[in-house]
Amino acid sequence: MKICVTSVGRDMTSGVDPRFGRAAHFLLIDTETDQFHCLDDITATGQGAGVMVAQSVINSGASAVVTGQIGPRAYDVLAAAGIEIFLAPSATVGGAIQDLHAGRLEKLRGPTSPQHAGLRA
Repeated sequence: MKICVTSVGRDMTSGVDPRFGRAAHFLLIDTETDQFHCLDDITATGQGAGVMVAQSVINSGASAVVTGQIGPRAYDVLAAAGIEIFLAPSATVGGAIQDLHAGRLEKLRGPTSPQHAGLRA
């Protein structure tokens, strides 16, 4: 399983970035091999950043996303692609992956923030 985690840094000890569309980094973790890499080609600015990032996550082959919050448009794009979205409001990337495997992360059934919330962050 490949999991995309929003991150403030480029490694597993970095914190989970609370923003989805405007996260500093996106780590793609392969849970079968325990390998990860930073998705350096994901960047978006202006309106619609969440949707652009969501499409990049879909293209990466991820089957799940772990983030601190997500807006309605990005949520809809990911959900339509069958990607599960989990809330990890405060943790390291590695800790969030452990929590996901242990069933401690909340699976989202809708967006956590209003449209364009990332513009205010």
